[in-house]
Amino acid sequence: MQNHFGKGLKAGLSAKSAWPASKVSGYCEEYLRGFVLGYAHNQAQITGDDNTAAFEAGVISRNYSLDKDLVAEFFSASASHPSRAFFLVGYEGIARNDGDTLTQKTVS
Repeated sequence: MQNHFGKGLKAGLSAKSAWPASKVSGYCEEYLRGFVLGYAHNQAQITGDDNTAAFEAGVISRNYSLDKDLVAEFFSASASHPSRAFFLVGYEGIARNDGDTLTQKTVS
């Protein structure tokens, strides 16, 4: 049995940028989940900003059609942890940057 998650994690840790969604169709969800988490960890280390890295991981996870809850659980055991909240905002697209203000998308 191969460790797809581990291979994706290693690839994410060394990636210079996230892969476009059009390029990931040949990878399994475990590999992509590892890639997203490795990439987010690497970005947090480079920038020193865990929340922005978590937000970006949310956006990438949505673009890759990954299960929100399975990826979110890696950000904290606590549902109230700030990084988890930033991940969820990125995944759900609740906020978008309009100049200097964040606005909430209305739900119908």
